[in-house]
Amino acid sequence: MSIPRHILPIRLAEFKLGCGVLLFNTLNQALVELTDTEFMCLIEDGSSAEQRSLQTALEPCGVLETPSLPLPRVESSRVVLVPTLLCNKNCPYCYHGGSVDLTMQKGDIPLLVSYVRDFLYAKKPPRVCVIWHGGEPLIALSLISKISTQLYSMATEMEYEESLLTNGLLLSPPTVDQLVRHTHINELQISIDRETSQHSLDMIQSAVRTLLAEKWAVTVKYNIQETDWTYANLVAEAFSSLVGKGRLSFILGYLEPHGPLGSTPCLSFPDFIDRYWSLSKRLRDLGIGWTPDLPEKLFSACVANDPNAITIGPDLYAYRCNVNIPMPEWRIANVRVGYGVEPCAEASAPFMKYDPTTDAKCCTCPALHCCMGGCHVKRIFGQRNLDYCEGTMRRLKWQIVEFYMSHEQDQQLPQVDLSI
Repeated sequence: MSIPRHILPIRLAEFKLGCGVLLFNTLNQALVELTDTEFMCLIEDGSSAEQRSLQTALEPCGVLETPSLPLPRVESSRVVLVPTLLCNKNCPYCYHGGSVDLTMQKGDIPLLVSYVRDFLYAKKPPRVCVIWHGGEPLIALSLISKISTQLYSMATEMEYEESLLTNGLLLSPPTVDQLVRHTHINELQISIDRETSQHSLDMIQSAVRTLLAEKWAVTVKYNIQETDWTYANLVAEAFSSLVGKGRLSFILGYLEPHGPLGSTPCLSFPDFIDRYWSLSKRLRDLGIGWTPDLPEKLFSACVANDPNAITIGPDLYAYRCNVNIPMPEWRIANVRVGYGVEPCAEASAPFMKYDPTTDAKCCTCPALHCCMGGCHVKRIFGQRNLDYCEGTMRRLKWQIVEFYMSHEQDQQLPQVDLSI
């Protein structure tokens, strides 16, 4: 029989884990381990008695199922707010470069809040996630405080979450105090790199300690710019001192190029994934790694792919992706006019109509329903990076293998016996 395209086979020998093959169903997340003999029997042409017996034995675990894909329910809406494109750093890998002098004004707040309210009332989600992005959003902290208060007061009939992405250089004690006391943010992602000074690292650690005590979830992301990951390990060890203080995680960031402003990565994405996973046990031993789990559908779905999400720039225009701010040709709505008015429909059309399930290079890929084609801004512009495809497949396989290794001794994976 031919294996359906949504079923991913993983040979354990590829990961130096002996013989056998894992079968993973990317639609229903079913996983089963087969011997090499069983796998070859399953995929052989024709329909032998042994193959039919094996298919029957596999039915209870559902790995060969092809469940329907209903339209996703509107479980949440994401609203990305970019209050400023200014930044206190000028990272070579940034798609904005940190030098675009564009910031929201205090007088823009009523229009912004009104637009978000109309957008959410049209979507009617049970949950809304507001995400502060930049530039460096903490440069506009006073604006964030005012907008956060009004948005929280408005969202009375839905679950409300707020998060912020920052480089951490402005996380002084007064700033942390204002975040805690005068905003409704409770999740923070801090991006640091090899250029972050020891003084800044000490201040960031102090800020993280305070925020964890306030029940915030904090993710520290170290952006890899070098081939020697010694410093990344040292940073991970430094933050491991905060283990047990609250919801803390540590991740390594791959600096994928974004157009002319993007950097050239020091490693290919597949090499990065392999090296990252080689550190997984070390990170877990430090207490700041992840708990092995199976990949979910749409694990790489971004705001630009999500019809229930919107990004609003400091110019008070709506975009599908913050990478496109402030380019006029990518504006999809004017916040000053109101929700639903799209003066640049041609710009929004590629986003709204793009469907990776009809893409010739995606529709036969077993990872499709997990990654959904990756960054479609790049794909629309013909910047498809096959390193991304290979790296995503490596990520998917590693994640499944990690789960397999963590449960192997528990014997929780279905075992198939041809003699059944």
